[in-house]
Amino acid sequence: MMRYMQVFLFVSLSLMLGSTLALKLDASICDSKYCDRTADRADWGDVPALKGLFNKREHFSIHLPLSPTHLVTTDSLFAAKYSNGQLIAISELNRADYTYLNASSYSLIDWANIVFHKHRKSTKPKNIEDLRAWNETLFIKKMILNAEKISFVEKKNYKIYLMEGKKNGPYQNVAYLVNENVPNSIFQIEFDRFPTRDIYQILNSIP
Repeated sequence: MMRYMQVFLFVSLSLMLGSTLALKLDASICDSKYCDRTADRADWGDVPALKGLFNKREHFSIHLPLSPTHLVTTDSLFAAKYSNGQLIAISELNRADYTYLNASSYSLIDWANIVFHKHRKSTKPKNIEDLRAWNETLFIKKMILNAEKISFVEKKNYKIYLMEGKKNGPYQNVAYLVNENVPNSIFQIEFDRFPTRDIYQILNSIP
């Protein structure tokens, strides 16, 4: 009987601790309106793809405007600046940069799916480490999605997410390129002083 009571108390305590932890995790979700924002499907089909400076990256290619005045090229960054002050920067984000994902089962593709398609009322994961990562990701949505317009387009192997009119950070317009064949990397394309139509043309040049 004593052994039964010990097991019963242990199970009850575990359930209580689990419930308390879950509540704390839920409480950590931000209360900003941006936590519930999701990306709208867009159609840039009427905007012709740019034919310009061809830039071949490891996992995708893109055309940029011709005649940049300055170029910066490293293993992780490509940047082009133009005489009119326009700037475009392409960098790679890696899963290792998001340490709170380490113990979870999430790839960066999963991370992007949460950021751009999920919200506080979406079905949460049951695994505790996935739940931690889920809530952390929802929490940072308020920084990532602090923009006037958020949209996405789908291509053969890619999803391109575009945040227009960002209210924080040095760039007004930022795109994330998600390649389904590269689950733990996302390619970030940042635009400064580019008109909206020019951005669409550049992003449409990605095959």
